[in-house]
Amino acid sequence: TCAAIFRPGLDAVQVDGQILYGLLKRLNQPIYKHLVKYKVEPLHFMVDWFMCLYVRTLPWPTLLRVWDVYFCEGVKVVFRVAIALVTAVLGSSAQRRRLRSFEDTLDSLRRLPASATQAAVLLPAALKLQLSAADFEREHQKQFRLFNLRKLARQQQVQEQQEAAV
Repeated sequence: TCAAIFRPGLDAVQVDGQILYGLLKRLNQPIYKHLVKYKVEPLHFMVDWFMCLYVRTLPWPTLLRVWDVYFCEGVKVVFRVAIALVTAVLGSSAQRRRLRSFEDTLDSLRRLPASATQAAVLLPAALKLQLSAADFEREHQKQFRLFNLRKLARQQQVQEQQEAAV
């Protein structure tokens, strides 16, 4: 739910970031590899996009169109738009070659080109992605399970450290 992303710890946002990473890995290996190479994780750039549903990212006419699709199709469009935005910045090998560091890559993802945020460009790019509801659900289940395993491991580690300190 939307309310889940605002809970303490922002667990849902963290899971969403990993879902986005997983979808990028499946849909666009060169972009995924670029992000991994420079250690740019989705949480570095997508938190504002997802928590504000693009209010602070997209121009008003584009935002309204994205919200129309969101209300019709659900949360999947939030991920489609994110992938389309990342692709607009990192989609070509020339774009990726120009961005040779964590800082350059992150700065480009935070300062999106105006052309990439226009409804006539963004929505067709987002909606043509080969991402079915089943694909999205599979990735969600996988990342949710992995997140819970990592969280449990962290809790056990903290508990062991506390017991060792006593």
